[in-house]
Amino acid sequence: MMYRTMSFEKPPERWRVLLEQAITCAGKGGQLAVAQALGVSRTYVSRVMSTGKSGLKEVSERFIARVIACYEKPVYIDCPATQRSQLQSECDKANQPAPTHHPIAVQIWRKCQICPKKPPGEKS
Repeated sequence: MMYRTMSFEKPPERWRVLLEQAITCAGKGGQLAVAQALGVSRTYVSRVMSTGKSGLKEVSERFIARVIACYEKPVYIDCPATQRSQLQSECDKANQPAPTHHPIAVQIWRKCQICPKKPPGEKS
């Protein structure tokens, strides 16, 4: 008797989707073009993209940051805490520990904790 199993794989992370799109858009030799833009070897990009035995089990945060910085289009939002337009990536600071160096930064961080635009992450 054969049973069907359902796979509940989580969707690929944002940086991986950006990397795949960049390679596809670059056409033939896409991995080399992307690797040069990111300042890494083509082999490294190939291993990151591989899901088999030769693929990397963990990818460095530095590489992920490079992919996002290089290929993510900037998105601006109206911030309720600062009353200004700012990059949505600034909202990532809401998931970091509270700042202790400046009272205004602490006030903004507190408002970010209850903001509906706060990205998912660790609860502080």
